[in-house]
Amino acid sequence: MKKEIKRFLLGGTALLSLLVAGCSKTKTDNETSQVKTTKSSTKKKTPSISEYKTDSKNPGAAFDWNLVGAGLKDYKREFYDIEGKRVTKLTASVLDAVGNLQKTKSEITDSKVLAALKLLDAVYVDQSNIGDLLQAAGVSNQKELYEKIWNEYMIEDITKNHPTFNNDATAELDGVTYPIKVYGPMKLKIYTNSLAQAGAYELLNYKVEGDMVYLKYNAPSMEGDTQVHYSKEQKNNQAFLNEIKEETEKSSGQDYNKNLIMRTIFTLATVQFKGDGSFGVEGSGEFYVSGPYYLAVKVDENGKTSIDLTNLLALIQIHSKSATEANEVKFQKNQ
Repeated sequence: MKKEIKRFLLGGTALLSLLVAGCSKTKTDNETSQVKTTKSSTKKKTPSISEYKTDSKNPGAAFDWNLVGAGLKDYKREFYDIEGKRVTKLTASVLDAVGNLQKTKSEITDSKVLAALKLLDAVYVDQSNIGDLLQAAGVSNQKELYEKIWNEYMIEDITKNHPTFNNDATAELDGVTYPIKVYGPMKLKIYTNSLAQAGAYELLNYKVEGDMVYLKYNAPSMEGDTQVHYSKEQKNNQAFLNEIKEETEKSSGQDYNKNLIMRTIFTLATVQFKGDGSFGVEGSGEFYVSGPYYLAVKVDENGKTSIDLTNLLALIQIHSKSATEANEVKFQKNQ
């Protein structure tokens, strides 16, 4: 039976598009296999942009795929106020959201539902548990995860909207060659890292049918303006960032592949090409959500979870339309 859960916060925004270009209907892959993973390490230090430039090395070589987005510290969020100042603040709405989620989960007795919710937790609450998502997606590490998404979804989607797109395209800047197929997946990871600052999500409803668990929920989305603030704060790298901007403007409307690469590199440069780079979530410190999102997770009798590509894309807010079309029917009144 499905269980109705009282909404403790009303709010909404347009669904975040993590696509580097356009949007379309996703293709669904076959059920993925289970791969045992371990929790990610967060101790390794990533070099700064200036170090990359000085050595003329490909920044991708030092991008640490094992790092994850930082979650809330003492329930406080870091954000930029209206004056562009960085603020770290504890707000009642975030604290209430965290408490309400904990209370909601404590009242759920179905072990399959709790197992499915671990995937949401691994994205929105504590990304040190990203191994739960990797195992469910049938990959062994984060690099494989984002390359899977890039190869099985992004390439096709970008090509539909931009027929001149070439996944083997590269662009050169200051003697460094940037392949889009290397840096595109990195950008997707940075966007997912950002969701770790949510701290919670709003579970609206769930339903279990055999080994399938269907979830309906609202969740915070990535803050899009943060990279502008980050770029302004990097006083020692303004020349490098300005050069990327200039190349982006020059290629606009002329060379789609180069333009896409430059925009991708700019995003990564604002977080200094660090594997734990993050832009945080919307709300200026308040718990502000978008949705609803609909997710389907397979959970076997032993509690092992698996998630297909369509639902994976929805979970990390790359593309949710297909998952909504497939799963929303489960929550109609006559079901």
